[in-house]
Amino acid sequence: MADKRIFCEHCLDDVPFHIENRELTRKLKGKDYTFKCQEAVCDNCKQPVFVTEIDKANREALYACFKADDLSEYVQAHGLTISEFARQAMLEKIEDDLQILRQAMVEDDGTRISHREVFKKFGTKVSNSF
Repeated sequence: MADKRIFCEHCLDDVPFHIENRELTRKLKGKDYTFKCQEAVCDNCKQPVFVTEIDKANREALYACFKADDLSEYVQAHGLTISEFARQAMLEKIEDDLQILRQAMVEDDGTRISHREVFKKFGTKVSNSF
């Protein structure tokens, strides 16, 4: 990792850094969440440095904790198990998809268009597989 470099605002220079695994607690929507994350640390001054990719992954880990907690609260409030919740969510999704399909069938005017016509309309080369 010594070949990776980043600007350190403490050293005011591009410096090598390493990554450490940490457990952080952050507040989100008024509630504390503890999650596993990574932190980039300057090899010179040992202070944290900002690396966009690591920050993004850490935010995603925090949001995953929030979503899991939110899901648990919903399940408890409605007296469901996780399996019952998952089954209910899947059935609702299927019902939504069926409603969309039914609406599309109502709006269908019978016009059909081939793949070749679509490719031609958008100026794309037609593959021999069509």
